Amino acid sequence: KRISFAFDKSVAPLKQGPLSLAVPSTVERALENMKKKIADEIANDMYNLMRELEPYMTEAMDLENLLRTRMSALPNADFEGLLHPIFQEDEPKLVLVGGVLGALL
Repeated sequence: KRISFAFDKSVAPLKQGPLSLAVPSTVERALENMKKKIADEIANDMYNLMRELEPYMTEAMDLENLLRTRMSALPNADFEGLLHPIFQEDEPKLVLVGGVLGALL
C-alpha cells in the first residue's frame, strides 16, 4: 500500500493540470502495470532479504534464550495453554499411541 501511495504521489503531476490531457488511458494503464510490477519486485526483494537476515536477527536478539527464559517462567496451566492448540489436531492419535504404548509396557 505504501509503495502504491508513493508511486501515485510521484506520478501525480502527470495527471494534473495541463499535463492531464497528455495522459491517455493507455498511458494510465501502463502506469498501473508499472506500479504493480514495482510493488511485486519490492515485496519479493523484501521476502528474500528477510530470509537472509533471519539467522542474524535470531542471534542478535538472542531469541532462543529469550523464549526459553520466558516459557520456563510460565505457570504450568499457561504453558499447556500455549502448547495445546499445536497438538489439538493430533490429540486423538497421541492418546491412542499413548494407550498402546502404556498397554505394551
